[in-house]
Amino acid sequence: FSTHRHDNGYFYPSTGKAEECGEGYNINVPWNVVTTKGHGDAEYLLAWKDVLLPIAREFKPDFILVSAGFDACIGDPLGSMRITPPCYGVLTRLLLNVCPKVGIVLEGGYNLETMPRAIVCCHYALLKGPTKQKDEYD
Repeated sequence: FSTHRHDNGYFYPSTGKAEECGEGYNINVPWNVVTTKGHGDAEYLLAWKDVLLPIAREFKPDFILVSAGFDACIGDPLGSMRITPPCYGVLTRLLLNVCPKVGIVLEGGYNLETMPRAIVCCHYALLKGPTKQKDEYD
């Protein structure tokens, strides 16, 4: 699946509408940012917990490969979103709880203050591995 800024096609590269899924199994969550603040932890966690993670659990992947674009990280001049570095770690942990075989490849990100912190949070989650949850939404 893909969560990305879209702005009704006005945000570069103007692709990634919900119906533009390509071939195979893919789900696009295009964010149409309606505020100057962008979307942050709460919006991303809600989309993951209510839409994406239930689908991932049902799919039961053998492994998950993440093309991690950190341009949604808070303070990034391009993405203008507000995901905090710790939230990137939480999202990684949530993926690990779906499938313990997760690999992350750096795709982008342009804020050299917050992006490295987000990467460290992801690495910490990978090193710690899956964690026991009270329920699937914990």
